[in-house]
Amino acid sequence: MIPMGKIKILIVEDELIIAEKTAKIISELGYLHVGTAINYQEGITLFKETQPNIILVDINLKGLPDGIELVRELKKENNVSCIFVTSYTDENTIKRAKEVQPNSFLVKPFTKEDLFTSIEIALSNTPVEDKENPKIESDSIFVKKNNAVIKVKFKDILYITSEDIYCKIILKSDNYLVRSSLKNLLLKLPESFIRVHKSYIINFENMESFSYDNVQIGKIEIPVGRQYRDELLSRVDLI
Repeated sequence: MIPMGKIKILIVEDELIIAEKTAKIISELGYLHVGTAINYQEGITLFKETQPNIILVDINLKGLPDGIELVRELKKENNVSCIFVTSYTDENTIKRAKEVQPNSFLVKPFTKEDLFTSIEIALSNTPVEDKENPKIESDSIFVKKNNAVIKVKFKDILYITSEDIYCKIILKSDNYLVRSSLKNLLLKLPESFIRVHKSYIINFENMESFSYDNVQIGKIEIPVGRQYRDELLSRVDLI
């Protein structure tokens, strides 16, 4: 879900030359740069004042707390879409960054194309709202496959199944494996998607028929769990 109009981006970066360059790129890409903070406290203050859709955060800010702690604090009360930026890729930094579940990750130095890709992935993979235009849906989601980032249109998705700590997104002619729970993935999908089983989400628009125990999508029968049956029936307009 993305808001209409320009996407608002807040930068938290203590290297002013990098911050200015990043702000310039953001504007060139058509997004709205709403401000730059240089430390934890400024980041908290500017976030409250500007209510950005995305916060671009340097992990290693001068002094403490650092960028990771900034995002951790913001996430206590806000739906924060975050892109971490750092020149440090050591194991401990990555481990700490993963704890707060960033939407994307950029390693310095990065290019205009790198920044664009990270922003678009963050927008597509995270529900974000604009108070004036809430819950306007995108028509696609971005997924990684090998070394590529691929745009997948919601209408092309048949169903999604859970495989351990991953989910497999099934299309008519391809499939993609993403690291996510079904619960979290469902938050990023439009209302045409419904959970019908502890291990399955279906695209209701592609459902051909259903019975008490399963739904039919193409040649695939997908089981319907008892606790999800009422929700499925509520979507069906019987005549």
